[in-house]
Amino acid sequence: MPRDAVRIGLVEDDDVMGGSIVQRIELEGGTISWWKSGRQAVEAVAATSGSFDIVICDIRLPDMTGETVFRELAGRHDTPPFVFVTGFGDIDQAVRLMRAGAADFMTKPFVMDDFLRRIETHRRRAIANAPDYVLGTSRQIRDAEDLLRRYAGHDLPVFITGETGSGKEVAARLLHGLSQRASAPFMAVNCAAIPADLLESEIFGHEKGAFTGAQQRHLGDAERAGNGTLVLDEIGDMPPALQA
Repeated sequence: MPRDAVRIGLVEDDDVMGGSIVQRIELEGGTISWWKSGRQAVEAVAATSGSFDIVICDIRLPDMTGETVFRELAGRHDTPPFVFVTGFGDIDQAVRLMRAGAADFMTKPFVMDDFLRRIETHRRRAIANAPDYVLGTSRQIRDAEDLLRRYAGHDLPVFITGETGSGKEVAARLLHGLSQRASAPFMAVNCAAIPADLLESEIFGHEKGAFTGAQQRHLGDAERAGNGTLVLDEIGDMPPALQA
């Protein structure tokens, strides 16, 4: 295993086995997070998008099976490869897990050098199959893009913050492009560039005769966006009453 800080998650309730794996991974130059219950692993992996290159998971855990851990995380786009280890060889279960998308299945006891070679093989395979990043190549920007990919599958409002020039609209466009709304319109409105007394009409539109001077119907940006994405840039400059 190369000394390039491979990031491993370990789900193992046995202190001796877990300690042995942690010690060897760290000696090889990797970093490893160790959880002794399935729930801890699910919550940690879900909360740290793209933070692990591979997860080593025992089948028998005190609170749930390793298979349950895998299935709870398998629907996420950023779920790392899972390598299962168990002291109870079950061919049917191994076949079921591999068909579900697991990377490997190993029976204890195993030779540590062989174990590490297989871990490295799956890690390299995962890197080769990783999605192309469009925002940048640094770890921080890839983490940000992984987060956008994670939220793209949810139909929820998203609040993007950052300094001027940090690429908030670029991030919003990527989020739109990754979502199920990608074929619908993308509308970006600079709230700071529109007079406060016209902002409501610009965003929500108005009907003919709604107020003095409204001689025809005006489609607002929200209506034009339809089932797509509406981005309100500089929303902090919008009047508080309209923000609410």
